[in-house]
Amino acid sequence: MMSHLNQTTVSSDAIAARAANDSGDALIERALAEFPLLHRLSERFQTTKPLTGARIAALCPVTIHSGALLYALMKLGARIRWAAGGDGEVDESLATTLTASGWAIFGRRGQSAEEHWNNIHRVFDWYDGGTPNLILDMDGEAASLIHQGVFAEAGSMGKSRANPGSDETAPVRVSIRRRLAIRPGFYSAIATNISGLSECTAHGVERLRQIEKAEGLMFPVIDASRGGLAGHAPDRDRIATDTLAGLLAMQALALVELYCNGKSYAPGVHRFPTSLRQSLSDLDVAMSPAKIAGTPA
Repeated sequence: MMSHLNQTTVSSDAIAARAANDSGDALIERALAEFPLLHRLSERFQTTKPLTGARIAALCPVTIHSGALLYALMKLGARIRWAAGGDGEVDESLATTLTASGWAIFGRRGQSAEEHWNNIHRVFDWYDGGTPNLILDMDGEAASLIHQGVFAEAGSMGKSRANPGSDETAPVRVSIRRRLAIRPGFYSAIATNISGLSECTAHGVERLRQIEKAEGLMFPVIDASRGGLAGHAPDRDRIATDTLAGLLAMQALALVELYCNGKSYAPGVHRFPTSLRQSLSDLDVAMSPAKIAGTPA
């Protein structure tokens, strides 16, 4: 079985040194003590399991921190396929250990651009031929791939193509053509089934806003980056996001919200909801009330 998460300063090397002989699941369990905020979130929802039936395509670094987040989502009922997103950061020792324990992880250190996009495609391939219904995205890569794929199905890559001459664009287009040659309608089927997407980086949010402005997004997106709280939360409500654990908790809350209430969100980019901000603050207060006691009103 797989489980939870939590606070900040842990390093992969430190955990590996303490648990060199652990299975992948036990390794992540050891990490939980380092992430009390996410651990508490996981405990709050583990009885109701609000993500039962959720299939998450996750793009994020293959590190102990991301593993803790995904482990918590699994405890809430989700099934997950994981590819190294962004710069493709991969802790290969961790990936090997978790894969041996049954995790579906795709990516390797130093992978080529072609390998990168092929691995992203693999998180959309489910054992029964179905599709994911949630996305945890990094740098807008998954969303961009789906939108470009849908436009390719219609005979166009769409207006949202960024930097047509860039190193990124050619491998993406090649990867899309190859997929459509064997799976016509692949991208539109995914887009139809997605309840929503949580984006974890400011760069990714900007990329998604560009797609939204150019031709519209096909599903709702919650900005679960630190920027998602900007402009509407007093400092005391942002205490929980001052650490990596807080940002990971934002991802988890956003995915639960989208899976349970996605139909109430119009397609497009949404700031991190006030209700979720309050939940995050409540978790932080419950975890360490003394932290907020001296905070100015």
